[in-house]
Parts: sequence; C-alpha cells; structure tokens
Amino acid sequence: FQIFLPIFSGQPTTEKERTEHEPVRGGAETVLVVEDEASVLALTSSILNQYGYRVLEASSGKEGLAMWEKHSSEIQLLLTDVVMPGGLTGNELAEKLRAKQPSLKVILTSGYQPESVGLRLEARSRVRFLPKPFSPEKLARAVRESLDH
Repeated sequence: FQIFLPIFSGQPTTEKERTEHEPVRGGAETVLVVEDEASVLALTSSILNQYGYRVLEASSGKEGLAMWEKHSSEIQLLLTDVVMPGGLTGNELAEKLRAKQPSLKVILTSGYQPESVGLRLEARSRVRFLPKPFSPEKLARAVRESLDH
C-alpha cells in the first residue's frame, strides 16, 4: 500500500501554530518563584534569568509570603507550584497576595490536573495554569503572556 501525505509548506497555518513558532520575548519584570523542589526552583529561576527577568525565590508558601513582605512593590508576577508542604499551598498563597494586590498576575504550576488539586480557574481571572513538565519556551511564553495580558 502507499501513503500520500501533503507537502509541508513550512509556514504555520493556524494562529496557535504561528504563536508557538515565534521567538519568545523576555522582559525585565520581577517574578516571585515559589517551588518546594530545589532542582525545579533552580531550573525555573535559571530559565527566567536567561530571558532577562529578575527572579526572587522561595521554597515554601510561608517563605513566599515573607519575600512578598520585603519586595511587594517590585513583584509583577507570582509563579508558584500548587502542591507544597508547610501549611500554605500555592493557590492559598496566590489568594493572599491577590487580596493585597488584586492586579498581581499569577501562574500556578503542577504535575497534576487542575481539577485533581481543587483548582477552579476562571477564564477572566489573572490566574493561569501551566502544567508540569514544561519546556523553557513554554515557561517563558506563559510568563510573557501573563505579564502582557
């Protein structure tokens, strides 16, 4: 038997494909990254630094709150894991910080589906979900789109 496939023209055909193939623009904004896995925290911070962002790190929700108290006027985006030990989940941290600064952009990350960790994301909210694992480009694109939205 023979299989006939269309010739790929090299140009993306949908808006989503075009967006995914465009180079990701970085920025100089400050991002608070809260992640309990040290290796994931280090990698995420390194990726964001390569795109020009200033990164503040915290390894728990409580550390994230403390970092917020010191740098709240500088932070434009919170990037946090949803499931964290220590009595304060990423979603709870986001709610606390958004109560103090409603315009704060938030990206929640998890290796679990949002529904399985109790997340109900509203389409109009400034909260975005980024599933793990993610590529450096997907992370950078999510951060840039969240900041620009």
